[in-house]
Amino acid sequence: MIEENGQLRYELKMPFAAVRLFEARTWVRTHSAAFHVAYPPRRVNNIYFDLPGMALLGNHLDGDGKRYKLRFRWYGEEFSNIHGILEVKHKIDNVGWKENQPIASALDLRQMSWQDVVRTLAADASGWVCEMMQSARAVLINDYQREYFVSGDGQTRLTLDYDLNVYHQQLHLRPNLVFRQPRQDLMLVEIKSELQKASELSGLIAGFPLRVSKYSKYVDAMDTLLETF
Repeated sequence: MIEENGQLRYELKMPFAAVRLFEARTWVRTHSAAFHVAYPPRRVNNIYFDLPGMALLGNHLDGDGKRYKLRFRWYGEEFSNIHGILEVKHKIDNVGWKENQPIASALDLRQMSWQDVVRTLAADASGWVCEMMQSARAVLINDYQREYFVSGDGQTRLTLDYDLNVYHQQLHLRPNLVFRQPRQDLMLVEIKSELQKASELSGLIAGFPLRVSKYSKYVDAMDTLLETF
């Protein structure tokens, strides 16, 4: 289930009420594509960064065709001594790909300031990702539970994301791991395939009684914050 760096993927998202998680698992198990577990469930954690003027978020809110996200991702329940990957996620309409740079240094979000975190990540990054980190600022932490599935032919991947926590960071000099945004009754089904298989997804998603929608956990959380100001 490890995604190749730079691999093009066609992505479709279907957000719906979190209380229907049991139903979603049933839809996956009984789907004609013969989905089965591809990887054990795990906790996904992200620190999202933005550039001066919130340029990256602005691209999303303005509906630009080409969009970026800059984030540090790790897995598990810990916020101390964490090792992860610095990612730039590119998106053009429904086509996405990632640039991944593993970070050798461990982070301790319970002890470090945001200045220390950014400095550490920038020191381990390279190329234009390093240049972005030089002026980046942490704006959001989120974490959620993810379940992984793959179709019987191995061509389509599906994930279920739920139990989402969001912690805003703009007003904090150190990581805010205490003051959480009120939870939304929401979970997400995401389906991904290689680009050459994209034409087959329309038939596949017909097996789900859900509506495909443009959705981003990061953009949705930031949009909610902006509405409060």
